[in-house]
Amino acid sequence: MRKAISTIFIIYIMTAMAVNAAGAEQKLKVDLNGEEVVFSGTQPVIVKGRTLIPLRGLFEKMGYTIGWEPATKTATLIKGSSIISMRDGHKALQVNQNSTMLDVPAQIINNSMMIPLRAISEATGAFVNWDANTKTVHIGTITRKVAAEMTIDDYVREYMSCIAPLDELSDKIVSTLNSVNDENIQEKLGALREEIDSYIEITENVAENMDKLNPPAKYEQFHIKAKEAIGELRTLAEMLEDMLKNNYSYESAETELKAILENARSLNEDISKITLSFK
Repeated sequence: MRKAISTIFIIYIMTAMAVNAAGAEQKLKVDLNGEEVVFSGTQPVIVKGRTLIPLRGLFEKMGYTIGWEPATKTATLIKGSSIISMRDGHKALQVNQNSTMLDVPAQIINNSMMIPLRAISEATGAFVNWDANTKTVHIGTITRKVAAEMTIDDYVREYMSCIAPLDELSDKIVSTLNSVNDENIQEKLGALREEIDSYIEITENVAENMDKLNPPAKYEQFHIKAKEAIGELRTLAEMLEDMLKNNYSYESAETELKAILENARSLNEDISKITLSFK
């Protein structure tokens, strides 16, 4: 358990390296309450580690009427008393009188308004789950009972399963970094760029799977800190992605990277103290 806790932070060693660098899209399926959603135009895609879903097809199947204002490029979804609006290129999602900030903005792809996966849950309260094996987004609008508190053994087993993809890809990234030399740097940076894209997608999936766990009281604080750590991993991966793809130097992002690293160290210390109390 302690080894697994430590290894999820291994990616932070990359902040000590100066990277002077230099979207993969993938089709996926969506089902709503167990029934496949058919999209007639632009299909759901994964772009640079983000899962994007077309409004039309999904929200119409959920019973929403969709309006479009071309002047402001704003989509408005109405169902009963619920009014949802979003604007191309904006991270703000409006649900009635409330505003929620998304991790990436709504955006138009091939003339279709696309929204990040988590916006579906934020906008409608629906349960959203990603199955990496089948590349399927499962969306449920049926009310579910709150999961019972897990036993310690069950929680540890499920937690280890959740973070396993992070552990495996971190090892791969570190191996790539350690093998860089003057002759192969361009090849290795290309491989690292692909690995960072995968890492961003994986951290999002891990965070969603962690949200499903209902830890025993003894592990509640650990669970909270572990989720924060996963968020920091994603933040770091996104910054490294920018450095690699936009030719930023380490020095240009040094202040922000150091802040991320300091927060990671603080989280690691907190988790270490919590795990010591388990003995």
